[in-house]
Amino acid sequence: MLTMARKHLLLPLLSQARRSAAAAHRHLLPPRPRTRAYCSEMGDSSESNGHGTVTRVLFCGPYWPASTSYTKEYLQSYPFIQVDEVGLEQVPDVIHNYHLCVVKNRRIDSDIIAKATQMKIIMQYGVGLEGVDVNAATEHKIKVARIPGSTTGNAVSCAEMAIYLTLGVLRKQKEMDTAVNRKDLGIPVGDTLFGKTILILGFGAIGVEVAKRLRPFGVRVLATKRNWSTDMLPSDVDDLVDKKGVPDDMCEFAGEADIVITCLALTNETVGIVDHKFLSSMKKGSYLVNIARGRLLDYKAVFDHLKSGHLAGLGIDVAWMEPFDPDDPILKFPNVIITPHVAGVTEYSYRTMAKSVGETALQLHSGKAFTEIEFAAVAPNLAGRCTGFCSKLACSIGNNGSSKVTRVLFCGPYFPASTKYTKEYLQKYPFIEVDEVALEQVPDVIHNYHICVVKNRRIDSDVIAKATQMKIIMQYGVGLEGVDVSAATEHNIKVARIPGSMTGNAVSCAEMAIYLTLGVLRKQKLMDTAVSQKDLGSPTGETIFGKTVLILGFGAIGVEIAKRLKPFGVKILATKRNWSPSSLPCDIDGLVDKKGGPEDMYELAGEADIVITCLLQTNETVGIVDNMFLSVMKKRSCLINIARGGLLDYVAVLNHLESGHLCGLGIDVAWKEPFDPEDPILKFSNVIMTPHVAGVTEYSYRTMAKVVGDVALQLHSGEPFTGIEFVN
Repeated sequence: MLTMARKHLLLPLLSQARRSAAAAHRHLLPPRPRTRAYCSEMGDSSESNGHGTVTRVLFCGPYWPASTSYTKEYLQSYPFIQVDEVGLEQVPDVIHNYHLCVVKNRRIDSDIIAKATQMKIIMQYGVGLEGVDVNAATEHKIKVARIPGSTTGNAVSCAEMAIYLTLGVLRKQKEMDTAVNRKDLGIPVGDTLFGKTILILGFGAIGVEVAKRLRPFGVRVLATKRNWSTDMLPSDVDDLVDKKGVPDDMCEFAGEADIVITCLALTNETVGIVDHKFLSSMKKGSYLVNIARGRLLDYKAVFDHLKSGHLAGLGIDVAWMEPFDPDDPILKFPNVIITPHVAGVTEYSYRTMAKSVGETALQLHSGKAFTEIEFAAVAPNLAGRCTGFCSKLACSIGNNGSSKVTRVLFCGPYFPASTKYTKEYLQKYPFIEVDEVALEQVPDVIHNYHICVVKNRRIDSDVIAKATQMKIIMQYGVGLEGVDVSAATEHNIKVARIPGSMTGNAVSCAEMAIYLTLGVLRKQKLMDTAVSQKDLGSPTGETIFGKTVLILGFGAIGVEIAKRLKPFGVKILATKRNWSPSSLPCDIDGLVDKKGGPEDMYELAGEADIVITCLLQTNETVGIVDNMFLSVMKKRSCLINIARGGLLDYVAVLNHLESGHLCGLGIDVAWKEPFDPEDPILKFSNVIMTPHVAGVTEYSYRTMAKVVGDVALQLHSGEPFTGIEFVN
């Protein structure tokens, strides 16, 4: 910990650090053109717009508003380029005045194209061209173009959304929100990405980026693609994909997958491709995520498979008809989450695509060669549908002193799966008794028990004095700040935790950290509002890509977070008391870009866009994220806490949210638990909270139930203890 004097000495250095960090990241946003000589001669030039004064650009409809505003900003220095946005119904009446049309979600059919007498280019602010009659445009000598996702950040942004939606359905996002509102803790029991098999349908630019980010989560990746010999594939594709297939293999692959992510283009062959046949071939209890186009999915088939329970969850950023009805029956399922078609809507991708549209307008005006777009070669015809796409289907501390029954006490009703799973594990052992009692009853009954699992009950010296038969007090996890270890030691009671690196707790917590980070960056609450208001293409979120992340506390959880973050394209800073190799769970070369001790946390905070706290709560760390620390963080940075609520100073966090210094807050733990859902801090639109479930997954909780069960069996028999770590 820094002394106050040391903190004040650091402040001038930190201001400089923030300025340097900002400068280092300016390259992530596209530069504006500085002169009219914006484009050099490259190849054959296109014909000009035929109008010597103004080139007019039309954006169709009010959705995805940032596309228009960012393009206007990019072109503000060029009065000879006019950018307008009109309502969808007005497009047919005004399109004859424009030279370049950005369709967004307006259907541009042959009747409208016939009226576009001055039109030179119809393009999409992205990649999907299914709304354009390319044949009609070709007949009228109008070029149709997309902006390649691999060059604009669209693929990166969509891949991050795919990860967010996948984690959201696995962690049961709606049920987590309900638990917070009901003041519940430790429910629902979610699932991890770790250990899953993922099928990516369509291994183009987006599919590749999804696979890159999935790899360190410990998954097996299957993928389908029409042509695996293309030069557009990365050189390390064999490291990204465990099993490759073509479209005819998709049903066979679905039978192996726990999660299916659709990244296909919408064409005549792919409309409704995820149908009854495909869904029936998926494993029972599997998940479906769609970030491509809504019509890839057969609505009735998806509804029926959700209703039957065959599908365990659905995460969609796109819908069958947009904007989607928030009262649609499919959204009533608790295991369905939807975002308002914003997978590609981030500052990074939208600023880059604004540059592409702007440059295209400038090149059209001057007759220069087009450099930012990709012209459509084949017209997508969605009039019919091909249904034949799916053709294939230790140390010992003695026994408990009783030869009859060893009794295990779980304290309180929260985190109910801990008790339930331990009982299930021990059901064949009648000589082990597992009970759960209310928090206020613990002092009255603790004298009857040999093992106490504290959960979130404070076990102080008064309670310990009554535990006359107690041998071990332990946590269902790692946090022991609620146990008076000194008092336990005086009464010859051992205190233990379950190391996160051995149980899946670290993996589960790391996945929650990624989910919360993505949720804050993508503005989860505002996305929910947009869906309920039938809005599309807003809010504009942020990517993890290009950010600097500070991990406070580089233990087992911090290491797992870093492993998963690295492929997102981030710079990682981390603090740890001891960086000796023996103190680390694995070789971290290549994971951390800058290491520091606790005394460096203020300096490192000045460089970070995102701070993730993974510290143990001790006397030294209570309130460590205080006003001083928050003040030296970069303005508009984000804070994520998956460790303990007491690490954060409540008033300081509230003040920095109110001032706008903090861009967002994502917390799985609170200052007092269960947290009041009416607390002022939860009223901010940029704050999201989960009900202390970072480590509550099937994977981690089943593993920890085994540890508790084995400890009870070992205590009963007098065998050495395994799976736990004593602190006294």
